[in-house]
Amino acid sequence: MKQDLHKLTLQVDENTHLRVPCLEDAGALFSVVDANREHLRRFMWWVDHNTAPSGSEFFIRDAIQKATEGAQLHLCIYHHGQIVGTVGFHYLDYINLRTEIGYWLAKEFEGRGIITNSSRVLVRFAFETLGFHRIELRSSVENDKSRRIAERLGFTLEGIARESCKLATGFHNMQVFSLLSTEAIL
Repeated sequence: MKQDLHKLTLQVDENTHLRVPCLEDAGALFSVVDANREHLRRFMWWVDHNTAPSGSEFFIRDAIQKATEGAQLHLCIYHHGQIVGTVGFHYLDYINLRTEIGYWLAKEFEGRGIITNSSRVLVRFAFETLGFHRIELRSSVENDKSRRIAERLGFTLEGIARESCKLATGFHNMQVFSLLSTEAIL
């Protein structure tokens, strides 16, 4: 399965699908990040490092390479044919059968269930296709929207990792959630 991840496309619903981006997507991806810079900056450390289309090109090249290697899986979210965010796994641990999910979405598309449904599809893929046992989700304790997504997906809050992530506003305490394959009701 590792070699095929770079070709992966997952259908979320009739209007939304997920896939590993291609280099032709760099301009569109950068435009979404750039238009949502202030919205994303609060909880996404990488926003201030992606200041030109070349930053999105680098991300895409890395996403393709890591998916080909089976090391990570970052997918763009395409809604009505346009990129509106990303969802993915920061690492793929095939020994311990675990991973960590992360995501972001353009502000104008919030409140439509796009991230929740996209994450649900990706979690199902990890459990049913990759055979993983544990998925973690980490978010700032100040990120209520991410906490609600974790709760809707059935994740359990395990604890708080104190000041474990440096964001634009300083160090943040991170909520650590998990979902086990034996608990998943997706």
